[in-house]
Amino acid sequence: MRWIVFCFMVSLHWVSFGQNNTESPLCIDFPQASTLPDTSRQTVQTFLAKQYPATQYGQFVLTNVKNSPIGQHYTWQQLAAQTPIYQQFIKINISHSGQILSVMRQCQAISNANIIQEEIDTNLARRYIAAQQAKCSQPIDFETQKMLYWDNNALVSGLWLRYGSLSSEIEAAEVLLNNKGQIIDLVSLHEKKHAQHITADPPHPTKDSTVTLAIFRPDPLCTAQVSYGTPYKDNNDADCPELTAQRMMVSAKVLYRNDSFLLASPFCKIKEFDAPEKPVCFSLTPDFVYTRSNDNFEQVNAYYHVNQYQMHVQELGFNNLVNRPIKVDANALNGADQSMYSGFSDALYFGEGGVDDAEDADNIWHEYTHAVSRDAAPNTNTGTERQTIEEANADFMAASYSASVSSFGTGEVFNWDGHNEFWAGRSVSGTRTYSQRVGQKYADAEIWSSPLMLIRALIGRDASEKLLLTSMFSYAPSLQMRDAANLFLQANTLLRGGADSLAIRQIFANRKILPVVTSVRNCAELKSYFQLEQNQTSLFCLKDMGTVQLSLHTLTGQTLWENSWRSQAESRFILPQNNSQAAGLYVLKLQTAEGLAACWKVLR
Repeated sequence: MRWIVFCFMVSLHWVSFGQNNTESPLCIDFPQASTLPDTSRQTVQTFLAKQYPATQYGQFVLTNVKNSPIGQHYTWQQLAAQTPIYQQFIKINISHSGQILSVMRQCQAISNANIIQEEIDTNLARRYIAAQQAKCSQPIDFETQKMLYWDNNALVSGLWLRYGSLSSEIEAAEVLLNNKGQIIDLVSLHEKKHAQHITADPPHPTKDSTVTLAIFRPDPLCTAQVSYGTPYKDNNDADCPELTAQRMMVSAKVLYRNDSFLLASPFCKIKEFDAPEKPVCFSLTPDFVYTRSNDNFEQVNAYYHVNQYQMHVQELGFNNLVNRPIKVDANALNGADQSMYSGFSDALYFGEGGVDDAEDADNIWHEYTHAVSRDAAPNTNTGTERQTIEEANADFMAASYSASVSSFGTGEVFNWDGHNEFWAGRSVSGTRTYSQRVGQKYADAEIWSSPLMLIRALIGRDASEKLLLTSMFSYAPSLQMRDAANLFLQANTLLRGGADSLAIRQIFANRKILPVVTSVRNCAELKSYFQLEQNQTSLFCLKDMGTVQLSLHTLTGQTLWENSWRSQAESRFILPQNNSQAAGLYVLKLQTAEGLAACWKVLR
């Protein structure tokens, strides 16, 4: 690919170089029958050395190990001449029984490479950081390391920096410089909702107390079941009776110290670390009850939802995903209509432009998902499609939570913050396919998030979220949607014995993420492609089955009605209602032109 790079000199300007291959294509293998005697580091290292011998690939050093409900996940950094090679790695995912689930490789043989070891001017980092510091009022922390990178067929010396600040005045990033100080690659450490001096932490909470909080759950539009518009408008953060009435009073635990109640828990600390400077909320009584015109309301709302997310993740069986007090500034980003998670400072930032972002639970759940993803698969969110999946997963987790507390607006995300005069929000109910992607992570997110919502409707919230979070442990840089779908199905096989796998695969196939399942072999398969929706008033079709016959019968076999239905993928048949029909149990039958049949029990 052609890289556009930035030249750091006294006068800053853009320059273009030729072909710089800083990353290789991601190769993924799903071995069918490869099992190791155990899952120890030594055993995995022996397997790695056998498959990728040092004479061809150089050395590998272990950089990360993660445990998930399905196994262990090892990431190894490739070295040449005892120096790390930029973004070159092998990730091995292994089940608890030792089965190799997948091997992800973004590296190449170095045996014939011309390795150009050059001295790197140590002042390059200082000059680069000095330029960033000029834009930031708070101190910048950074670390550096010499690395090699591919330039055509040669490995040449470069300098890797990781830098950032709690202040959002600069973009925390990882950057690779060549020996002239020119930027070869730059990866942001800020995950945002859309395109667009540090105080010491208090001691870990040792005493907590239950208090009352006033919050939105998930937002005032969903609870009022109305669309954005007068009187349900931001109106520059002004209170109005209709919005105030949508608050909910909930109980939560906070830290009690020095006769004050503080918004701090083992999972969340509300802090002030980014402009505009707003006092951190505390109370002398066990009540944090404010209206939205008070900046404290956003702090309270963010605190509640961060804690709810973490407790929910632990209920799903994950104790190693952001199980720590993450820092949150609910009045941040200098008034921008933006939110973000910073992987550098491990902090959440919520802006106040338009609708205050921390008033909408979708923003909070979305940004916290970025932190969850970083814990599951550190340093993997690079590559446009991988970043699209990241945004889509965050949208899905936000929409899934909202759908668990309100049935209104479940096809949209950021219902209150977006879909208004400030910005367009996003959808999780789109119909676009993989072939219709435009190469922009926010615009393409619905291609992945929408099928996830259909899977949620099929197997339920907890099951779909657990499969997604489990599959995320196996993610790697440059991952594509087809890879993520296969990892999702792999998690389903290991955690649910493959239940609903045909239907899940078909949902991905409908969006052209996976190949289409061409035929239906038996009645069980046929039934898996149809879903009797929870209210039992409609039948949802996942696969185009042509014209089918539907009929409703009593338990004694009497036919009450018959209908023909052209069953297209993701279409819905509304079951006829008869108010004079006696209450009881009935049988809904579906039959194809080939004679395959499926039945459901229906309660009327």
